[in-house]
Amino acid sequence: MVKKTEYMPQLLHRKYIEIYESMMVLQVIPDVTTLQQAQEKLQYVKKNTEQYPFLFQPLNVLEFNGQFLFLYEDFTGQSLRQLLLSKLSLNQVLQIVIAIIAATENLHQQNTIYQLINPSHIFVNPQTLEVKLLAPETLVQATTEVDWAYLAPEQTGRIDQKSDERVDLYAIGALLYEMIADKPLFEADTEQEYVFDILTKQVDHTVIVQKSRMPILGNIVQKLIAKSSGERYQTASSLKYDLIRVFEALAQGKMNIDFQLAEMEQHSDMTVDSKLYGRTTEKQMLERAFQRVVKGDGQVVFWWVHQGLENLRLQNRLWNKLFMQKDILLKGNLIS
Repeated sequence: MVKKTEYMPQLLHRKYIEIYESMMVLQVIPDVTTLQQAQEKLQYVKKNTEQYPFLFQPLNVLEFNGQFLFLYEDFTGQSLRQLLLSKLSLNQVLQIVIAIIAATENLHQQNTIYQLINPSHIFVNPQTLEVKLLAPETLVQATTEVDWAYLAPEQTGRIDQKSDERVDLYAIGALLYEMIADKPLFEADTEQEYVFDILTKQVDHTVIVQKSRMPILGNIVQKLIAKSSGERYQTASSLKYDLIRVFEALAQGKMNIDFQLAEMEQHSDMTVDSKLYGRTTEKQMLERAFQRVVKGDGQVVFWWVHQGLENLRLQNRLWNKLFMQKDILLKGNLIS
């Protein structure tokens, strides 16, 4: 039986559960209509979270007011989004971000990309600064509104590049920027405006230098939020190493500490190549047709291809040209 309720902003609630005789954290299970489905989802999430102490780990399921909910062990904290409403010291900011990076590093080592890092999915104990994240398995369907301010360019679906671990590092850069600058990386009214900013707008990182009084932090943020994933930090381990150095320098009052960023990555040749290969003829054909349409000629292009990532990348190349000119692309698929 559910008694006293405390609201944890965004996705979680804290409620007193009589059968456990304690406060617990609850989260609505998305796309579940029967107890059997809820139990299956519970087992799936438990299997994927039990090795990660920094993730909320469901203990059971509960049916309440026609909805099925995960029951989590109580966590005395608040969402990072709510915590951002209060003034955090630079020391606190770095502690929280380093904890988020450590969690992300652990996930990446198990070939898991979080992909939805944002302040609504991160919870912090204000006293201890302990960090917990909602399991990504509970968010893919639950998140009905995209939080564009933390999406990397390759997550917009507008460029010919597959998302990988570096989208999480970009999101951490957006978080770090917001926590220091007291404003989001981008602010827009529509999805198209967000996408345009994410793909084209250069962020002034000097505000980070002014607010933190540590030039190295401005450089780190600038690297994290680079438009090209190849120019960002390539691993969470490398980022954590650099921010720990900054944290230690801050504790010693060395505000002008300077060092080569991502030094840990110097001896690694592992990079992700997002270039488009073997489609020069098709690319030129589409671009010529596009230019004829721009000049006022009607044009219909039939493109017969097999499904695959390279073909999607080729489509996105054309979409980018249309987007930059604020035109519209209508496309469809014929399946035989």
